[in-house]
Amino acid sequence: MPRARDVGRFLDTHQPQVVHAHFGSSGVRLVRFLEEHKRQVPVLIHCHGTDVISLPHTDAEYRATFVQAADRPHTAFAANTQFLREKIVDLGVAESNIHVIPYGLNEQFSKLPRRPSQSQSQGPLRVIAVGRVTRWKGHHVLLDAVQEVVTRRPGCVSLTIVGDGEEQGRLVRQVEERCLSECVVFKGAVAHSELPSIMAEHDVLVQPSIIHPGTRQCESFGMTALEAIAVGLPVIVTQSGGLPELVGRECEWARIVPQNDPSALAAALTTMLDDYPEGTNEAYASERLDAYTAKRQLSAVIAAYESLVG
Repeated sequence: MPRARDVGRFLDTHQPQVVHAHFGSSGVRLVRFLEEHKRQVPVLIHCHGTDVISLPHTDAEYRATFVQAADRPHTAFAANTQFLREKIVDLGVAESNIHVIPYGLNEQFSKLPRRPSQSQSQGPLRVIAVGRVTRWKGHHVLLDAVQEVVTRRPGCVSLTIVGDGEEQGRLVRQVEERCLSECVVFKGAVAHSELPSIMAEHDVLVQPSIIHPGTRQCESFGMTALEAIAVGLPVIVTQSGGLPELVGRECEWARIVPQNDPSALAAALTTMLDDYPEGTNEAYASERLDAYTAKRQLSAVIAAYESLVG
C-alpha cells in the first residue's frame, strides 16, 4: 500500500466518491488511515481468499482490525462467491454488508466454440489438472487416485499437470515412487493464452483442491473449472471452498467428490472411463457461464458502489 502522505494527497486531488480496496489486508490499513485522519470517504474492501480463509486465523492483529473495519460507517465488503461471503460473516461482518461479486470469465474462453466430446474407445482417458503446484491444490491426492485406477486397469488414464510451485519436487518423487512416470506429464507453467488449446487436447479436467489442515486455505473460487467448462470438458471437482458453487450441480458434465479422498476421485475417473458424456456440453455450459461474465461482474461492482454512496 502507498505511504500515508501519498494516500492523503490522492484523496485530496481526486476526491473519490468510493475507494475500492482489493484484499482485506489493504482494506483494513486504508480504513485505519481514514479513521486516524477523520476522512469519511466510503470504502469497498474486496476479499479474494487467503485474506478471509487463512490470514484471520494466523494473525490475531489482522483479524481484530478486520472486525473493526466492519464497524466503520460507509464501509462494505465484497466476496467472489457465496462460500467466501459466509467466511466473512463468520468473522463478524453483517451479511447485509457483504456483496457477492463473481469473477468474469476471460473472453478468450467465453467465445470459444464448444468442444465435442470424444469417444474413449481408443487410448487412455486424458486428464488435465491446472493450477499452482502448492499443497492445498491437492495434486498429491489426484496422483493417488490415478495410481488406484491404473492399478486396476493399466494404461487407461494419462495425466497432465499444468503449473509450477513449491510442491513440484515432492510430486515428481511421488510419481517415481508409485511408478507413474509413463502416465504422468508435468508441463510446468504456461501462458494463459495457451490454456484453451492445451485443455482441448484432453478429455476431462480435475480440480482436486483440499482444505489445508494447518492454514485452512482452500479454493475460494476455482476459475480453472469454469475455463474447462467453456472449452467443453467435463469436470471433476472436490467439495472444497467455492468449487461446488461454480459447477452448480452434479450431472454427466460435472462430478463433485469429497475433498482429500483419493478413492472418491478414482471412482469419478472410472465413471468417466465407462460412461463418458456424448455430444457437447452446450446447455450445461450456457447455464453455468452465464453467471460469470464480465458484464455481470461490472454490474455487481456498480451496485456495490451505489449502495455505499446512496
